[in-house]
Amino acid sequence: MRTQILLLAILGLALGCGGDDESAAVAGGGSGGFAGTGGTGGGAGTGGGSGAAEDCNGADDDQDGVVDEGLGARPCSTPCGMGNEVCQNGQWAGCDAPPVVDEFCDGADNDCDGRVDEMLSRACSSDCGDGVETCTNGDWSDCDAPMGSAEACDGQDNDCDGLTDENVFRECQFNCADDSNAVAVGTEVCANGAFGDCNAAAALVEECGNELDDDCDTVVDEGCGCAAGQTKACSANVGICSRGTQTCDDAGNWGDCLNDAGMPVTVPGSVAEDCNGLDDDCNGRVDDIELDAPCSNDVGACMIGQLSCENGVRTCVGGVEPSDETCDNLDNDCDGTVDEDADPVPELCDGRDNDCDEAVDENVAPDQWEQDRSNGECRNASPLGTIREDEAEPQSIVGQIAGGADVDYYTFVVDERTRANLGNDMTVRVNFSEADPNQEWTFCVRLVSQDSINPFADEPDLDETCGSNEQCFDVVGGEASFEQVVNDRAARPDDIRVVVRVSAPNVDACTTYRITYDSDS
Repeated sequence: MRTQILLLAILGLALGCGGDDESAAVAGGGSGGFAGTGGTGGGAGTGGGSGAAEDCNGADDDQDGVVDEGLGARPCSTPCGMGNEVCQNGQWAGCDAPPVVDEFCDGADNDCDGRVDEMLSRACSSDCGDGVETCTNGDWSDCDAPMGSAEACDGQDNDCDGLTDENVFRECQFNCADDSNAVAVGTEVCANGAFGDCNAAAALVEECGNELDDDCDTVVDEGCGCAAGQTKACSANVGICSRGTQTCDDAGNWGDCLNDAGMPVTVPGSVAEDCNGLDDDCNGRVDDIELDAPCSNDVGACMIGQLSCENGVRTCVGGVEPSDETCDNLDNDCDGTVDEDADPVPELCDGRDNDCDEAVDENVAPDQWEQDRSNGECRNASPLGTIREDEAEPQSIVGQIAGGADVDYYTFVVDERTRANLGNDMTVRVNFSEADPNQEWTFCVRLVSQDSINPFADEPDLDETCGSNEQCFDVVGGEASFEQVVNDRAARPDDIRVVVRVSAPNVDACTTYRITYDSDS
């Protein structure tokens, strides 16, 4: 083995001694790589350095047997400043520049975006509710949650302690009369947003001889006896009552309370309180009658409600009170008898017994309620049901008309929704379309109350174009659209009725048309 190696070395030396240019070039290269196993070629063999610069990539770029050596550190940066990083495992890492951190409330630009304490807020609360604190110049602002206040007599929990109108009271005085010196001091306690009666009490026993109404019964020194001709004040200038004078008669008794004209005056407690805007019982309070008591009855057309007194007017809230009897098949006066003593009126095509003969719509000539005027009968408009605001696809119906005096009527109800996000306005749309481009049509729409007894009250004659409370369209070979925004809450009942009228006087044969209708918010 040693012999073979020695021969190869001698052979390589002999070849390296050649005199031509090529041999010189090879020999020159071989001197650098003699120690390598590829020394026979003389070139930059595996045993020598390649001369390439070392890079941070996990490789031995300069082939000196060491990876990523001698690279040192290089500059690096973050939005917050400069630093240095070193090569680790073939990658530049460990930048020691100031780090970017989330902004927090300290008056510094923590995230190095050129702004200080931007968009920093946090939740906070008080006894009265939730709020928000905002950071400004390194400090959290005061919490904007609602703050409590001193409890007041208003039916509210002002101090947010879970109690309403607690420990709210005020001093009051009990005066027997507006010009009396008899006064008792007491307290009024708040409950449910209102102060109660004054708990001050008058004296239980009249004190004789002081010319005061100590027991507040509007009589001065009663039971004390009097001398003939003696006088004293009586009653009080409160409510409908007025001050008067009593005179002692010859028998030693006090007479009636009279005014200067010698007429009796109203004294407190002599008249029962009524709902009339007056203080009838002269206790200093107007219309303090018993409220929420039942009123009316449940006979006939009446309904029981709850009594209410507002602005001097007695009303039966939620109830129906008796009214004058009319000829309408109802017991209007709620006495258990229907249409007694009612004055008949001519029969109308309205689904009622107007003439009180126990027949409905009998012998009524064609009028605004009929669907086809040429048939001579009383017929209601074709009902199309009810659609709900903002909840249904457009509905449609195909009709036919014969021409001449034939008039088609349709009616449907739009039910207004009560969801808060729909608002008070709703839009009603009705579209008319027909296929024949040569026909002339009249298409009319009107909006009335759902409970309207006769929505066609001002129906025009056949030779008129349009009624006073409807919107009409002349259609020739095309279509027409009705659209109206209704402020349903403010101006109309919750639901409205839509009435549609279609006519085509010049149509010779039975011709079809289509009506499409819908509603949204």
